[in-house]
Amino acid sequence: MRRPPLLILLSCVVAASACTNHQAAAPTTSSGPVAPTTTAVPSPTTATPKGPLAVGVRTLTFVDASRPTPATSAGPARPSRTLVTTVWYPMASGRFPLVVWAHGYNRVSTEYQSLLRRWASAGYVVAGPNLPSLRRPAPGQGPASEADARSEPGDLSFVIGALATSPLGDVVDTSHVIAAGHSDGAIDALAVALAQCCHDPRIGAVVSIAGAEEAGTFGAYTAAGPVPLLVVQGDHDVHLTVGDAHAIYNPAAAPKFLLILRGADHNTSLLDVGAQPATLLADEVVAFSDRYAKNLPTVAGMDRDAASAGFADLMHQP
Repeated sequence: MRRPPLLILLSCVVAASACTNHQAAAPTTSSGPVAPTTTAVPSPTTATPKGPLAVGVRTLTFVDASRPTPATSAGPARPSRTLVTTVWYPMASGRFPLVVWAHGYNRVSTEYQSLLRRWASAGYVVAGPNLPSLRRPAPGQGPASEADARSEPGDLSFVIGALATSPLGDVVDTSHVIAAGHSDGAIDALAVALAQCCHDPRIGAVVSIAGAEEAGTFGAYTAAGPVPLLVVQGDHDVHLTVGDAHAIYNPAAAPKFLLILRGADHNTSLLDVGAQPATLLADEVVAFSDRYAKNLPTVAGMDRDAASAGFADLMHQP
């Protein structure tokens, strides 16, 4: 993929809220289901990091002048792509692995701040671009659209390169990159990590939360070599099923992990990580990241945490 010149602007962090759109034989452990989660958006006052590192937040605006934004319900055609990107980063010396995060339909990245701050506090730079058509509209913008889906994996790739030369470039380790996302954003993350059309070889692992593979849009999922994979799915999701999660997990090459959250809905990743099931989701995501971005021995802990939660099933081939 091309890495064209980019424009970087600094601005303040924004807050937001909102809704999703995507239609898309589980393992066993103990206990019964918990109550279904709600779609509430985490409050900034409750998004408290659990990890040892203090977290800074900046908003960077990256402009990809080499690729256009097509006309959709979100707005008219433009000759470039503007990616307003919120970055959560450890306030510590050194370079940290990068997580590039893709939000769901009609959402923005700051809605996931509880999960993303938790990730950053564990020693990761987490970059969440607002995708030009998929994002929740600002005043004066048209409604969100999925019509620009083919461009979105390229947006994630562009942000990786843009961060390396941004004001946060001395904090980011782009030799260790995780692509991750929720709902439509998980579809984008899976595509940029695994799909034949847009596989980015810099991506060393991928996390799909309530996502799916879309061969009709992105072609075969035949990335060169195995890419460590974590698939997370709630069994009360009204858009996707446990079977959809297995459709990603089963044909994938090892190492691969499948986490089923019994009683959880489509939007668990939006909830405050101070309460279950979002707590377990955050802990398992960080442990998976530590295994494949930092080479830490975390798999046994992932098994233990899932089993002790009483509402989760974890299977894997590490």
